[in-house]
Amino acid sequence: QETRDADPNQHMYTVMEVLQASDEQDHFFEGQTEEVESEEETAVPETDPQWEKILSYIKGMLQVHGKAGLDRIHNMLKMFMSDPPYTKSLPELREFMQLQVEQNLFVVDQDQFQLI
Repeated sequence: QETRDADPNQHMYTVMEVLQASDEQDHFFEGQTEEVESEEETAVPETDPQWEKILSYIKGMLQVHGKAGLDRIHNMLKMFMSDPPYTKSLPELREFMQLQVEQNLFVVDQDQFQLI
């Protein structure tokens, strides 16, 4: 399609491509799967929305109790976190807490976590 402006030197061309129904789906999903795969490869625990809630519960626990060990935190999360239910394993929680210590949200003293 060609569009002309009042100026004879100005031309605008529009290229239109028509895809068959099966081609549209292939191209649409092709880009989608590549993005999803790359996001999954770089995913870290704190990007999971459940980790945000877990972090909120842990901060509340430590504000009330001062210090707590990993086992106690894990057990309290299992008992009190219901929306969404706490489903993480102890090793997953350990890794998450270590990331939070590295980000200076908590300190660890004699295996007891404490807010900074």
